[in-house]
Amino acid sequence: MKKLIPGIIAILLYVYAPLVNAQNQNVSFYIILGQSNTGWTPATGMNASQHAAFGGAVPNTLIWNPGVGGYSANWEPLVVGKNTRCENFADSTQFGPEASLMKSLQNQSPQQRMVYKQGQGGTTLAGDWRPPQPGQYLWEAGVRWQQLTQWLKLAASQAAANGYRLHLQGLIWMQGEDDALTYADASRYLENLGYFFDSFDNLWRDLAETYHFPRNNYKKILGKIYAPTAYPFRDLVRAAQETYCANPSNKTDLVNTDNYPLQDWVHYNATGQIQFGLDLYRLLGENSTLPMGFTGFAASVKNNTVQLNWAVDTLNNRLTSFQVEHATDATNFVKAGETSAFQWVHQLPAAGSNYYRVKATLVSGQSLYSKTVQVNFTNAGGKMAVFPNPVGGKELNMKVPDLPAGTYTIRLLSMKGQVLQTITLRHTGGILYTSLGTGAIPAGMYMLQLIGNTQHYTQIVVKN
Repeated sequence: MKKLIPGIIAILLYVYAPLVNAQNQNVSFYIILGQSNTGWTPATGMNASQHAAFGGAVPNTLIWNPGVGGYSANWEPLVVGKNTRCENFADSTQFGPEASLMKSLQNQSPQQRMVYKQGQGGTTLAGDWRPPQPGQYLWEAGVRWQQLTQWLKLAASQAAANGYRLHLQGLIWMQGEDDALTYADASRYLENLGYFFDSFDNLWRDLAETYHFPRNNYKKILGKIYAPTAYPFRDLVRAAQETYCANPSNKTDLVNTDNYPLQDWVHYNATGQIQFGLDLYRLLGENSTLPMGFTGFAASVKNNTVQLNWAVDTLNNRLTSFQVEHATDATNFVKAGETSAFQWVHQLPAAGSNYYRVKATLVSGQSLYSKTVQVNFTNAGGKMAVFPNPVGGKELNMKVPDLPAGTYTIRLLSMKGQVLQTITLRHTGGILYTSLGTGAIPAGMYMLQLIGNTQHYTQIVVKN
């Protein structure tokens, strides 16, 4: 037993070192609030490649979650599937966007980060999350708002006591489905949303002053509800969310979740939650400003292509070349081209989201990266359907309506861009229906591409 004690102490110090080593350290801090889509997905729903990339412990990251402890909660190392669930969880392994968001941030830049998460299914902004009106006491506010003010203060005080100065980077709000159940709540969602964010600004300002945290402009991000069935006034809530984010003075970004796959009538499955986190990372990435050397980078769609243009400062005479990198998920970038000019054209962008960054190489061998820009590319003609997806058997089917006649190439690629299968076919026009054998490929995430003279599609495929 005596021989085991040093080993046990070493393990405890490794896991909890972040809680004892801080000395007035500024730490990037994130807050996730809302309903069940902040974390209603069992971690057991991840496939092998998803779990390898986003499951388990997230290094250098602490979480404070009342879904694990309520008023007795403490900061603890974030472990996806262990302390990432909502308060009224149905499965203790449930997780949300923090998995891929925080893991991506660590991959970008390993450093200490902290996240506060408070998710409660079946709650409304009109009632549960309602801040007190002027002249009201706190106990007259919605129950979830009361808890937020008390729990966030408790989390802040614990962080300060451990030497952490919380530097708020982003507030993520994923809520609105239950407000779409009644016309009264849905019709007032825009007004209630503005009041909620204003009240949170005041709440955080007071906490920052009390605990001497950095005062800064943090990003606000709102996840647009999808809820395709069972919520009769969803369009009112969605319109309110779009209107709020479209107002530049609100400084709030909107994440469109309509393409996230569901595990039931309303909740995102593992693939959906992972994509949610990656979309948040795209907006919250801590390197979103232009690095030294780049003074501009823009992308635009023209004639079924994406045109990129960039500019650099006086480092210009020390540059040897530019490498353009492309991704469809804001994380897995691959080389798309190389040039010595200050522009480049992507002839075959993917349908949907395309992410670009430019790597500049100096004569010294040093590399500089531009910021990442996103372009949403929509093809003419019909939309490619891929099924079943995820695919569990030996065959994957694809169908594209209204496809012009011509020669097409179908490619299955790894997420790193390696071509695994290629099929060339002659199409006479109309509906294209074909299939690919998938029995030989291992479980994981892949890209399926259909490429023609003017038509090009890319879709993510999951093999279980």
